[in-house]
Amino acid sequence: MKVFYKKGIALLEVLVVLSILAVLFLIVIPQFQKIRDAQALKSYSAEIFSAIEKAKSQSIASLNGSSYGIYFESDKITLFTGTSYNPNALDNQVFEIESPVSISNISFASGQSFIYFNRLTGYPNTTGSITLSGGENQ
Repeated sequence: MKVFYKKGIALLEVLVVLSILAVLFLIVIPQFQKIRDAQALKSYSAEIFSAIEKAKSQSIASLNGSSYGIYFESDKITLFTGTSYNPNALDNQVFEIESPVSISNISFASGQSFIYFNRLTGYPNTTGSITLSGGENQ
């Protein structure tokens, strides 16, 4: 008598493996989103800090005989020339901030949404803070 064994996998086995994979994906995918949001927040923080340092160093160098500043909005910052922000100035440098990151709070002692640095000394015209928010609960 010959015994034949069937080779292959049963439909039930395939469904069990797919169910396990689906549960793993449901757990892992949201974690990747949180990691991506946290990385975007770090990246835009560094970009904003770099723009502030650029405005300060250009003011200290008295580049083109001017002061330089940064104007803050919820979705972008603008490096501008002079002691007041002009949205129509041709030499403005705009740095976009894309979702999920945004500037959620702008609070300067001057009550304005910009800061500029004095020529040669690099001292800011005001003090204050900005708050970056990104993703869920960050």
